[in-house]
Amino acid sequence: MFPLAVSQDQGSGSSEAAPISLYLPVGAASPLWPVFAGAVGAGLAYWWMTRWPAATNLEALLPHPVGESPPGPEPAAEFAPAAPEPAVPAETVKAVAEAAQAVTEQVVEAAAEPDQAPVPATVKPSRPRPPRPPEA
Repeated sequence: MFPLAVSQDQGSGSSEAAPISLYLPVGAASPLWPVFAGAVGAGLAYWWMTRWPAATNLEALLPHPVGESPPGPEPAAEFAPAAPEPAVPAETVKAVAEAAQAVTEQVVEAAAEPDQAPVPATVKPSRPRPPRPPEA
């Protein structure tokens, strides 16, 4: 469309002309501005994505008025709250503990008397391997 170099001959009588490079100022009309805007948007999105999960105390970053001290922790309560009542009655807890103890004793006795044959150390394959092709 446009030549890369233009020769300029001003009639000086010389047969050699000095090449002048093409100067085409496009500036704001560049078709690459949307590409630059997309790169900036992607970089900004990545920056925000990495900053949002970080916990930041915004109140601590703000300046405090002169003469006022920064807010501290709230004073402790003068009395301790009453202990809540258990959700399960004590009788139920005791019955469950006794049943668990009985089951545990039965499991320990069964484990102490092995009545099964020991498991072999090697496991046989479920199907035979296909024969290998003869080596040439």
